[in-house]
Amino acid sequence: MSIDAGLSIVVSFLCFAWIFAKKVYPLLTSALDEHIDSVKKQILDAERMKDEASRALKLAYVKRQEVGDAIEEYRRLSEERMNQLKKENKEYIEQLRERYEASLKTRLEAEFAKQKGELLDKLADTVIQKLSEQVQKADCKVSSVITDEDLKKLM
Repeated sequence: MSIDAGLSIVVSFLCFAWIFAKKVYPLLTSALDEHIDSVKKQILDAERMKDEASRALKLAYVKRQEVGDAIEEYRRLSEERMNQLKKENKEYIEQLRERYEASLKTRLEAEFAKQKGELLDKLADTVIQKLSEQVQKADCKVSSVITDEDLKKLM
């Protein structure tokens, strides 16, 4: 009985192994293959995403550098423009000052000439009046001594 029991165990084991090899093993290997393919796909997706992220990071760095360079360029240009505007403003103020001084000088000269003329007219009138008074006191003819026109010529 011991041989029969051992033989039946061996036969049973061989049947089990044959059924396992024909039915269960292909199911297990296909499930493991599917799982391996799924993991490989996930790994490939992760690598692709890593590469995309790396490219995006490099692009962001390049854009950041370009923006920084553009900001520096605009800062430099704005400083140059401010200096140019300050210079133009200074020149414009100087021109305005010169025009104002010239205008003021012209007005002052005109006012001076006007007042000088008025003063000379008053002086001439006063001199004529005084001379007339002196001539009348001396009892001479005024027209024979000096005329208004002569006095104005003298002035």
